[in-house]
Amino acid sequence: MLSVRLADLGRPKKALAASQEAAETYRELAAARPDAFRPDLATALNNLSVRLADLGRPEEALAASQEAAAIHRELAAAARTRSGRAWPGR
Repeated sequence: MLSVRLADLGRPKKALAASQEAAETYRELAAARPDAFRPDLATALNNLSVRLADLGRPEEALAASQEAAAIHRELAAAARTRSGRAWPGR
């Protein structure tokens, strides 16, 4: 992922911009085809959270992480519903 490489090169602001662009792109894709792109949106939001934290923006990082976690919970619930079974520990 571009943001990871930019961060590795010591370019945190450019890494943040790349993460923001990825998150926005996946938001648009997920709006059109949620089943195909919501997992990718969650990943992009997790990456965005890391970049925000790297730049000392913990509240924004938390918001991105919370949004990603909510998507993961929705995806897990949908998978449980499709399987017709409860998952261990649930």
